[in-house]
Parts: sequence; C-alpha cells; structure tokens
Amino acid sequence: MLEMLESRPRQRYLYVRLNALSQFLDWGEDMRFSLKLALVLALVLSVALLYASGPGDAKKGKELFANKCVTCHGEKGEGKPAIEKMFSVKMRPLSSKEVQGKSDEQLKLSILKGNGKMPPVKLTDSEAADILAYLRTLAQGKK
Repeated sequence: MLEMLESRPRQRYLYVRLNALSQFLDWGEDMRFSLKLALVLALVLSVALLYASGPGDAKKGKELFANKCVTCHGEKGEGKPAIEKMFSVKMRPLSSKEVQGKSDEQLKLSILKGNGKMPPVKLTDSEAADILAYLRTLAQGKK
C-alpha cells in the first residue's frame, strides 16, 4: 500500500499515522476501516460546510446591491454610460444572456475578486450569495 501512495505524500502521511494509531490502540482491521471512514467523512463534511454558502436571499441582495453596486451598475444592473466612458469599458447589462449564462461560482468570483477594471467587493459569503440571488432575478424581469 505504501508503494501506491509514494506519489501522494499527504495520503501516505495519513495512512502511516492511521496505521501507527491503530497499532498503538491494537484495533482490528474492522476498527481501522471504521476510523478511516469516519475521518474521510469528517473531512468531506468540513470542506462542504466551509465552501457552501447556500441559496441567497434576493431581498437582502437587492439592498446590498443598492449600497455597493448601483454606483457603477445602475439600479437595474444596466450599467452607467458615464462609468463606461470614464473607464473605457463596455458594461454588459447584468440581465443579459452573457452575464446570466455564467455559473454562480463565476459570478461570485467576479464579485469577490473583481473582474477587469471592476474592483473586488468586500462581502461575506452570505452577502455574496444574497447579491447573486438578486442578480438572478434581473434576468426574470427582462422577459
């Protein structure tokens, strides 16, 4: 088994530590498997909780949008011509197919990290999810 994990140092380290722990406690093979399974499940659950922000609240998102985004993007996300001219950019309406066709993760990354000349916006994951929920409503209003 150790030969298989030679190219994976982290997994090898965990394997060695788990084996040392199981030998120390003199557990049988079934108990070692249960321990490994419990550790893997705990790791997966903690990563999922760390990155999951859940569905946002569009009403809260509208308020956040009004406070943080309207200056450049306009009240309905249409973009402001003065901003386009000042920064020499073409702002796509946030209700456009081009913007709405992006995944939630892509849009969230653009909000939190910035995009082109758009600076990053300091928000919590929950606030970013709320703004994202509001942005998705802009496409519905376009129909």
